[in-house]
Amino acid sequence: MLRKIMKYEFLATGRLFLPAYIAVVALALFNGILQWAGGDSGLYSAFARADNWAIATNSLLMIVYFMVVFATAVLTTVLIIRRFYTSLFKDEGYLTNTLPVSVDKLLLGKLLPAICWSIISFIVVTISVLILVAQWIVWQDLLFFLDWELMDVLSLLSIVVSLVTGILAFYSALAIGQLAKRRKILLAIGAYIGIVFAVSLISTFLFFNTNTSLIDRFIFGTDQDIINTTLISIGFSLAQAVMHYVIARYILKNKLNLE
Repeated sequence: MLRKIMKYEFLATGRLFLPAYIAVVALALFNGILQWAGGDSGLYSAFARADNWAIATNSLLMIVYFMVVFATAVLTTVLIIRRFYTSLFKDEGYLTNTLPVSVDKLLLGKLLPAICWSIISFIVVTISVLILVAQWIVWQDLLFFLDWELMDVLSLLSIVVSLVTGILAFYSALAIGQLAKRRKILLAIGAYIGIVFAVSLISTFLFFNTNTSLIDRFIFGTDQDIINTTLISIGFSLAQAVMHYVIARYILKNKLNLE
């Protein structure tokens, strides 16, 4: 059943995500061609010639590209939040919550596609940037990134865990918002602000406290200090993720109110 839930989620969201991703890559490719073709259509060549028309055209295309990239990032976040809210707490929730599946499968059915789309969005934007600057890249130097060390793996793991934690923070805030009889969205926003504020306070004490000086160890310490600090950061993010998951799960299972 989890597979079916995820399949439906991908179908429901893909119709919006895929056109945005295609637009990002297409604009990057078009801009990259202009920069590369003969050296005469490029933005820097245009500046060198003081060609106002070429400068205006290239600048406009670049602005459109960055606007689409920004819109894609916003769309990813907004759609992830909207899908969770509408499919579990609005009219669609009457159907979703009557499915013969556990709360864990419902949550994972929303969370896993959200994680996938977030990662795909990052990959698409990265590819578009590489296309855009292809003529200035020494591609042999990119092989350096294939020579991964432990710190690189931990850094990537930290990013993924932070991504999951961020999504679950939205989920728990939306779930808390459903405890209100009125103004559910307002309570959800307040809950999210409270969560961010509390995490910021704990992070400040954990990483910037003069007695622990974890941030100093990360910046000025040995490789082992950096690894240890990164592991603590990952553990802190994991603890948040578990907390958010438990909150959302408890409310969905015991306190759900669709009125």
